[in-house]
Parts: sequence; structure tokens; C-alpha cells
Amino acid sequence: MKNKELIYDIGLHLGYDTKFYLQKGFKVIAIEANPELINSAKQKFKNEISAGDLVLLNVAISEKDSEYIPFYISKERSIQSSIQKNMAQRNSEVVEINIESSRLSTIFEKYGLPYYCKIDIEGYDYIALESLSNVKQLPKFISAEISNISKDGRTGEDIEDIEELKLIWLSILNKLSELGYQKFKIVDQGSLEVLSKDIQPNLFGIYNNSLLARVYNKIHRFITCFSNKPSFNLGYITDSSGPFANELSGLWLNFADAKYTIIRHGENMHKQGINVIWCDIHATF
Repeated sequence: MKNKELIYDIGLHLGYDTKFYLQKGFKVIAIEANPELINSAKQKFKNEISAGDLVLLNVAISEKDSEYIPFYISKERSIQSSIQKNMAQRNSEVVEINIESSRLSTIFEKYGLPYYCKIDIEGYDYIALESLSNVKQLPKFISAEISNISKDGRTGEDIEDIEELKLIWLSILNKLSELGYQKFKIVDQGSLEVLSKDIQPNLFGIYNNSLLARVYNKIHRFITCFSNKPSFNLGYITDSSGPFANELSGLWLNFADAKYTIIRHGENMHKQGINVIWCDIHATF
């Protein structure tokens, strides 16, 4: 049975999404592979943990349960730490540790089925979703980051072929559809803007990496965060997944329109020399 009070934050990082969910009155299961971030969160959320509103799990979501596997911590950008070494070491040195693994489906079985599940684990979102293939009940709402890494571990920055990139970009959408999800929203994580099928570049050229484009994204993100009180907090502006479920703006897209939107967005980025799509896919039934 779904627990409408429960949210899973798969990829806790600095805890801004978890803080958002707690402020909105949800109970949270937060998962993070980096033990230093878990220890920090234990202090930051000690009251919520004591009240039973938050459970922290120091595990890495993987294909198998109860194994110790390599996890790569980015020294310069902790947000890109990953089981995928190539993802973690983009413009950064990494520290390798071993961390216990768990399938996402196993955690669902132990802690219950959430109303919403946010997945953002740097290149392993597909593996998390794949473990749900035989789960009888799924969250009403779920989100995962569009993949930017190939099956052989190459990141989007190292792939020039647009057709190969399209296959990678669509892998999460395809998996969500296979799981039975039928409605989708594509959220640009730079601006927290929900992309429409008829997406066009903004006045400053949202698809390039210009200063004006970055300013536009920050302003749009700030407005979105501020309008979602009481979720607004300092870190939420720079490091959050944003609104979720029915709080997202825009219309839910069917599979065909969601696919078109991702490809259109990716092609526009590719024309500007950017091969990585920084977007989340939100899905429901």
C-alpha cells in the first residue's frame, strides 16, 4: 500500500531536497553513498531523525544487495560523486571508497512504498529503475535524471555522434514507460523550467552557455523556488530538484510528446556544442 506521507530522496547530497520534503510535512527516507555527507546530515537533521520523520541510509544503489562496491567521491564537486568513475572524475580528482550496495526494490520492501521517489545518483538512475521491474506496486510519482553516460562508461562530453546521444538521452524515458508510467514532464535543472513540446530558446539563448543564459536560468530557478514556500531555503536555489508531482507547472505529456521534447531539447543543445542534457524526467500513471 502506498504511504502518502512518505518520500524517498535517492541521492541526498547536501540535503536540500530532503529539507524541502520535510518542510512540506512528508516523512523521508534519504539515501546517500558518501559517508561524510551522511554524517553531516545526521547533525543537520538530528531533530527530524529523533522525531522519526527522517531515516538516513548510507548505501549505494546498485544491481545487487549487500555487496561492498567501489564508490568514487569527487574532491572538487561532491555532487558528481558516483559509482561510475568517469562521471565522478569530470574535471576533478576522485577518492575511491567501498560502500555497501542495495537494490532500490529491496529498500521499498523494507521501508514501504512512497508517494514520490526522487532519483538522482549520477549515471546510475537507470539501474535504480531497472530493479523496480518486478515490483507489483510503484510510486504514484517518480523522477530520475536523464542519462548522460553510455553502457560502456563514456560520458556525453566524449560522444559526438548525435544518434548515439539520442539513445542515451531516451534510456530513462524508455525505462519509465516499460515500468508502466504513462505521463511525463521534462524539467530543465538549470532553470527548473518545465519544457514544453514546442520549446524555443529564450531571449538570451537558453541552449548556450553564455553569461546571459546562466543569469536567466538562475532567475527562473529563484522565482520557482520562491513560489514554492515553505520549500524556499538558501541551498534550494542552487542545489535542488525542484517541485514535484502535481506542484509542477505545465501539462503532463504522453510518451511520444515526451520523447519529442527530449530529442528537440538535446538537438538544440548539441547545435551549441553541448552534449549533456541536465534534465529530470517526472512520471506518473
